[in-house]
Amino acid sequence: MRFPNQLLFNTLQQSYASRNTHMNKLFNQLEQHKRILVPSDDPIASAQVLLLRRGIADADRYQSNIDNLSSHLSQQEIQVSGSNEQLLAILNSLREANNSALSSADMNGYAVSIRANISALVGMANSSDENGSYFFSGTLTDKVPLVRGSDGKWLFQGNHNSAATPVGSSNSVENSVDLVSVLGSDVSVLNNLEDLLSKMDDPALNASSYLSDISSMIEQVNGAFSDSASILTELGTRQNILTQMDEAHEDNLTINQTMVDDLEGLNYPAAQMELQKYMMATQMSLKNFVRILNLSPFAQG
Repeated sequence: MRFPNQLLFNTLQQSYASRNTHMNKLFNQLEQHKRILVPSDDPIASAQVLLLRRGIADADRYQSNIDNLSSHLSQQEIQVSGSNEQLLAILNSLREANNSALSSADMNGYAVSIRANISALVGMANSSDENGSYFFSGTLTDKVPLVRGSDGKWLFQGNHNSAATPVGSSNSVENSVDLVSVLGSDVSVLNNLEDLLSKMDDPALNASSYLSDISSMIEQVNGAFSDSASILTELGTRQNILTQMDEAHEDNLTINQTMVDDLEGLNYPAAQMELQKYMMATQMSLKNFVRILNLSPFAQG
């Protein structure tokens, strides 16, 4: 039975092209160490990989949020801890000053010390991050928290709200703590302190005449000290939550990436053997093609 040379040529050419396409695919798979190069290679597995990669991207984003928020809260923790120390120092000075036997000079000395503590405390309450955003202004981060009004009294320019950062699909953690709230409504602790210091500065006043004010101030400062300690505890709790969430995301990343590798992964030895098989088959086909053409027993088409 005779076939036209052109028909034979076309058939062998198509066979060679098909083998060459498959070999190129094997080369690419071996080079990339991946079984799935395009979705059509395995539509079901490709859909699964797409979902897994979406989960990986989400986990990466949450971990980035966690890192940034943890750093932000750590900076606040430093300021809150420092404020707590200043309040304790004020509290100790007031307790020592709560003595009718002290002279006016003694009281003035305590007033000077307490003013230095107040200055440090205000500086910490007015601290900001590297971008100039104030930690303790609530959501009004462009406002200096504590300023003096026209009457010389301390005013709070922020609010007591807080934004939150997503750290999981259904979890978020607040970005800031309300440090200024420990100073009472309308920053009364600071203003009452300065009223008391004015009396302690007055050499004409006997200490016994304002001891009741000192006792009242001790109670107020002690409350502020306790509240600031509670904020430190809250910051520690948030950091623990962030650590736990970060570890959970890391576990999910490992699991998802392992599943992606399993779905996309290439059996390298098997692929190499298949490539060698195709290369040998292609070489044999080419040799046969040349041999048959050289025989030329076919009718011209």
